Amino acid sequence: MQLELALTTFSSLSDAYQARWTVGRMAAEGWNKKSIADCLTLSRSHVSTILEAFERDGFAGLEDQRTRPAEPPDNQLSLPLFKEVFDLQHEYPRAGRFRIHGLREQQRDEPPPSERTVGRAMAINRQFHGAPGPWRSARDEQPAEVSLKPLPYRPAYRHHMWCTAMRSLVQLDGRWVYSICVIAGYSRKMLAGMVSPHQDLTAILQLLSAALSAYGCPQALVSDNGSVCTAGDDIAIVRD
Repeated sequence: MQLELALTTFSSLSDAYQARWTVGRMAAEGWNKKSIADCLTLSRSHVSTILEAFERDGFAGLEDQRTRPAEPPDNQLSLPLFKEVFDLQHEYPRAGRFRIHGLREQQRDEPPPSERTVGRAMAINRQFHGAPGPWRSARDEQPAEVSLKPLPYRPAYRHHMWCTAMRSLVQLDGRWVYSICVIAGYSRKMLAGMVSPHQDLTAILQLLSAALSAYGCPQALVSDNGSVCTAGDDIAIVRD
């Protein structure tokens, strides 16, 4: 039976300097980077970073070089902050988080929370405390009437009308690759499709031939009246 060894991991060491010193000690004892990473359960790139700093700066390279504080700051979304932001929201209902942050900075001497923290407090006040919502202009409150045009081609049964669709799919080596397909207008089923580097007549004829051989002939074919869709060969196949 293979028993697990109770080895010390990198994250279990409470002192960051001791953890980095352990990596340097194991490297000096002959451990390679992969074995150190597997034993201490950390990435090999982290091991390389620690060893490079140790070779460059000696034991000073094992010190904590982070600029952020070792302990994260307390949650700044406190009740006094909610109250101050709530009062400013009622006093300035059209102000956004940038202006509310500036107004609060003028009222207090100590450094205020960040603009994002003020924005989160404003959102929570709107959701739970009935604070005024974002200001909307008169244009937004009175949307313009939109007149919908009737669909000129409305299929009534299966394979009543087919539609050809072509769109740019992806760009490879500076050239576009296109998606070309034939779709049933009634069920929106793709009857035939292909990926082609060209939007030419050959691709359209191949798709039409594949769709006609599998599903028969529709009553009408809807296209964008492009040159490949109005070519003589294409019209002849549709008429036949």
